[in-house]
Amino acid sequence: MSCHKVHWNTILRQNTAGRYEYVSEPQMTEVETHDLTSGETIQTITLTPSDYGKYRVRLKDLKSTATAEIEFYVNGWGNTAVSMEHPTRLDLTLNKPAYRSGETAKLHVKAPFPGTLLLTVERETVLSYRTM
Repeated sequence: MSCHKVHWNTILRQNTAGRYEYVSEPQMTEVETHDLTSGETIQTITLTPSDYGKYRVRLKDLKSTATAEIEFYVNGWGNTAVSMEHPTRLDLTLNKPAYRSGETAKLHVKAPFPGTLLLTVERETVLSYRTM
C-alpha cells in the first residue's frame, strides 16, 4: 500500500488551432508505504497526512499486479495547486448534504488561482455577501 500526495504541473501551451490553453499533469510524491499481507482477518491502517491537499492511496497485488486506488482531499487553510484543465471553474464542497434552518454551512472552495472570493447568499435577492 502506498500513499501519494498529488501535485499539479501546469503550463500554458499553444494548441494546433493557434489558441492557448492550460495543460495540467499530475505529479505524485510518495509520502507513506506499508506492506500488507492478505489473509482471513481485516487489516486496518491509519494515515495522517501532514499537509493539506489531494492524496491518492494505491493498493497493488505483487503477484497479479492488479491495483486499486482511491483519492481523498485533506482540507486546510491556504492555496493548493489544482488542475487547470478548466481554469474558470471553482470546485465547491459543503460539509453536509443538507441543512436545517439556522444551521451553519461550511463551504470548501478549490480555485485554480489565488485571489479574493466574493461569496453571496441569495434567494430572490442577495441576502448577504462577504469577501474572503
